[in-house]
This record gives sequence, structure tokens and C-alpha cells, in this order.
Amino acid sequence: MEWKKIADGLLACEKKALVRSLKVPDSSGTWRRYRISTVWEQGAEKFSLVPGEAMLVMDEGKSIGLRITGRDSGLVKIGKNLGVQQQILTSFNAVSKKAVARLTSGLHLEFYEEEERILAKERGSE
Repeated sequence: MEWKKIADGLLACEKKALVRSLKVPDSSGTWRRYRISTVWEQGAEKFSLVPGEAMLVMDEGKSIGLRITGRDSGLVKIGKNLGVQQQILTSFNAVSKKAVARLTSGLHLEFYEEEERILAKERGSE
């Protein structure tokens, strides 16, 4: 798998999958699903028809998670009242199984759970 540096301590894979919803734990610990879409203004109030994009991202500790961004350099709108962000770093259990399958097909990953979040490591890397 080929990784490219995107920020200090973060590497990303070029493989992408479309994402239309995201599960996020609320203050009581209950996982809630929120709609996400790509928007092009910071204060956008309405959703667009363009979904967000997820890609694999690896940190310095070799843990692999997901990075969700807007398509075509757009921003990501999360839920009706949660706001607009440039990117979201999250775990595999926050997106659909179909998106995870598209991103991880053909890759040799070992999944593990850490504080109710599912992350991965490349097989053979310690």
C-alpha cells in the first residue's frame, strides 16, 4: 500500500469511498447517525447532494483509521446543527460496512478495538 504525507504525523492512502452518513457518540455514549455532505461555504445551512469522501489514514503509531473530507476540495457538513468542518478523523465503525469494504479490499489489515472504536494495523507491522 502506498502512503503519502498529508500533515505532521499523518499519512493517507489514495483509495477513496463515498460516505453519506456518520455515526458519532453523543454525551451519554449512545451512537447516533448523522447525515453528511459536501458543501463549499463555511456557514452552509443546507445539505448538498454531493456525498463526502473517506480515505484511509495512518498516524505515527501505525494505527489506521479514516479521514472524511468533502469532494473537490469542499467542506463536510455534519448533521443539521453540528456544523461544517474541513475534515473528520474517525474510526471504521463510524461509517457503513460497504464503505469500509471498498477501502480495505485487497489490503492485509488486522482490525482491533480501542475504547469502543475499531482501528486497524497492517499485517506484519509492529
